[in-house]
Amino acid sequence: MAEHSSVIGISPIPGTTQLNVGVAVQKGLYNAATVGGADFGLLVSITYMSINNKITSVQSGRVSIKTGTQLIGPIDNRTTAVQFNLSLGTAEAPGGQPSYTASSQIVCKNANGSDDEIGPAEDSNP
Repeated sequence: MAEHSSVIGISPIPGTTQLNVGVAVQKGLYNAATVGGADFGLLVSITYMSINNKITSVQSGRVSIKTGTQLIGPIDNRTTAVQFNLSLGTAEAPGGQPSYTASSQIVCKNANGSDDEIGPAEDSNP
């Protein structure tokens, strides 16, 4: 499992222009965000082959772990899974064999209101 976060699943939501994205997050970071009040967020980037055979990338922008994700459940004793929906916006829909690749990064709001990166962005092939 990744050090801080890792995209573990991506699936199109039928009838919408959204992807459901599953992310593994360190349990301590999840608990700090949902119970302790730390302002942790996720930054996710997904690249795929579109229906018109074009390599396409979409970014989530900052997704609050506390208010922007839903808990799926524990993966192991130090990792938990969350999910959120990512709008494709004007990007082309994924093709029949999209070959998703993704990166995720944890950020934390600092006293100045900007985000500090918690470790590097971590790549995955869900």
